[in-house]
Amino acid sequence: MGDTPVLFVKIERLRRLHRAEHLAVPVSRGADGKYGLGLTDDNEVIKLHAETNAGLIFPGDQILAVDGVNLGRERLSALLSSDLFSASEHVTLTVSRRRSDTKDNAISGDVFASLKLLRGDGSTLQEYPSDMWSARTDVAWGACWTIRCPRGAAAASLCLHRSLLFTDPLVGSATLDFDELALGEITTAWHGFRPERSMWATRAVGAGRTVVHGEALLSVSLHLGS
Repeated sequence: MGDTPVLFVKIERLRRLHRAEHLAVPVSRGADGKYGLGLTDDNEVIKLHAETNAGLIFPGDQILAVDGVNLGRERLSALLSSDLFSASEHVTLTVSRRRSDTKDNAISGDVFASLKLLRGDGSTLQEYPSDMWSARTDVAWGACWTIRCPRGAAAASLCLHRSLLFTDPLVGSATLDFDELALGEITTAWHGFRPERSMWATRAVGAGRTVVHGEALLSVSLHLGS
């Protein structure tokens, strides 16, 4: 990228601060034209109203996207009834599902985030930590960064850390590749914190699945500075 861009990142909320997998699940409309999913305002499945997608979608699943279109703050029902999907009989949902082979409790206590600017080889150029925050999922966080990126910056990594008495262990990180960001536009979407492989002692992850340890709703934009 020839020009020096300005990166804006804001953490809107945290949620599902436990080990989970992101996976793609194909679903279909039933005879009544509906998918039969009972959802919270945050697009978490609380029950199935019909057998149409039983065995595919389960209570506790968090719906993240439809055919690659991120939900962000939008309700699943609104997106499915939009011009994009109102005529579709089948769609693929991206789902966050708690791993059944783990018994860990959700993260609690104080946390902080650190935004790293990365070179193309993944090495760190600069790092900017946030203030401390209580790990709550029912309130907005609001930590944000506006950074003029130095030349050579190719991506950013948002890392979530627990703050313990003598250590600040990494929960996981979410990478924002600059080439995948729409220049000049603000996007708001959920991003999973992917843990370091060495932190896991669970069974192998299936093909097409991503392991995460919590999610953050991020508003992100990249634009050219004046």
